[in-house]
Amino acid sequence: MLFGVSFDLSSWVSWISDLPGWFWFWSYVIVTGHITTETVTIYLHRYQTHRSVLYLAPLVEHLCRFWGWFFTSINTRQWVSVHRKHHHLVDKKGDPHSPFMEGIFPILFAGVWYYRREAHNPETIKNYQLPTLPNDWMEKNIYVPFQYVGVLVLLAINISFCAWKFDWWWGVVAWALQMIWIPFFAAGVLNGLGHYFGYRNFETKDASRNIHIFSWVFTFLFIFTGGEEHHNNHHEETNSPKFSAKWWEFDISWLYLKLLEAFGLAKLRPVRIM
Repeated sequence: MLFGVSFDLSSWVSWISDLPGWFWFWSYVIVTGHITTETVTIYLHRYQTHRSVLYLAPLVEHLCRFWGWFFTSINTRQWVSVHRKHHHLVDKKGDPHSPFMEGIFPILFAGVWYYRREAHNPETIKNYQLPTLPNDWMEKNIYVPFQYVGVLVLLAINISFCAWKFDWWWGVVAWALQMIWIPFFAAGVLNGLGHYFGYRNFETKDASRNIHIFSWVFTFLFIFTGGEEHHNNHHEETNSPKFSAKWWEFDISWLYLKLLEAFGLAKLRPVRIM
């Protein structure tokens, strides 16, 4: 009995264990994908690149770094450098991934190729990296020299678990979906549609758009984009930790950041566009 309500734990456990395999498969893919989105937008974007998050507790920071290495193989120095170049040359010649320079469909469906091309450009790293980027033992000895080991270990874990619970090839499918999560939703949808289609709250000097309009069709768009769909808002005030500007816009990452701040695990810049 809990708060006057009968609660049979064994019945709940039995009910949960009887849920179909497809439920667990898609729950795993979507939950891990959402966490990956949050590590990118909170750690790489708002914290490391724009410093709209002034402080992240060491534990939170290292968890984000490990998750990014394990689920995406993203190199922090490369990501930050490419993104800073994007803001410096946005929608002009030299922008690493502008749909106006390269075309909307190449960016939407092959945006990761444009990102990787720029990420391996030594001049971009030299000119746009920041002195505040991590350079500790883990970065020098694990995350950089063994950049792709994490995602390979993830593949092995996925296959092993699915071979035990379902069929091994479901592990490969889950891994493939996890590997295309950021390349499609970030490098494709956000970098492409975020500068091509949507509405504008602010008349910025670039072509940035908010694509939140799609959330009325796909209610849970924030699961895939983490508030980054408010792209025009972000380009108006790059140093703001909150990407939503209107009452009806929802930035789930702002909610997470406020929770971290409430527990003393983060410190945020003041919000100025609201």
